[in-house]
Amino acid sequence: MRPEDIRINQLVEIELQSGERLPSRIEETTAKYLHISMPIRQAALLPLAVGEDIRLVFRFKHSTFACSCQVKGRRREPIPCLIVNRPQFLERINQKREYVRLAVNLPLQFRLIKEGEESEERPVLEGVTFDISAGGMLFTTNYSLQAGQEIEVQLDLPDLESVFTIGRVVRVFEPHLRGETRRIAVEFTNISDVQKDRIFKYIFSKQREWIKRGIVY
Repeated sequence: MRPEDIRINQLVEIELQSGERLPSRIEETTAKYLHISMPIRQAALLPLAVGEDIRLVFRFKHSTFACSCQVKGRRREPIPCLIVNRPQFLERINQKREYVRLAVNLPLQFRLIKEGEESEERPVLEGVTFDISAGGMLFTTNYSLQAGQEIEVQLDLPDLESVFTIGRVVRVFEPHLRGETRRIAVEFTNISDVQKDRIFKYIFSKQREWIKRGIVY
């Protein structure tokens, strides 16, 4: 990927000096600057300081690229944006290991993977996400699962195609109080870049929706 390949509406992640990554998008480009949507943390806009050093992380043709930038300015209208210097070059980096996570309730269906059984032979079970990311999810269900089990997952994303992937249960949080539900932590172990991008796109669009509705300040 080259700097001239950067396009308006392209999804990007802002990597802070702490290593935390937050979703963003290219809103405007000029010869010297990129205007990127202001990131959100814990349902609040994060107006990074002018002069702060950040990294921008792009995914392009199944590869990941990054560049170092500095916040040169901020604007509030028509949407909150950061203005950063346009990079002179982009470096290819290893695939990201940490993913932006969004607390949202979405319906999902899953099947337990059992050796010797065809997928169609397994019962379809249901759950609801507690949070999701491109790397995994936490969901609630009435069905008992155990750490180490593999499941087939169908995650329905509003206004987007469903995500189909394989996951491994990494932790089970059993209910301790009346009315609590069982929470299952799952890591996606066989998910394509297309499916990851679909989840990332949903997370970003949901955050933009919250900004427009005044849920995020």
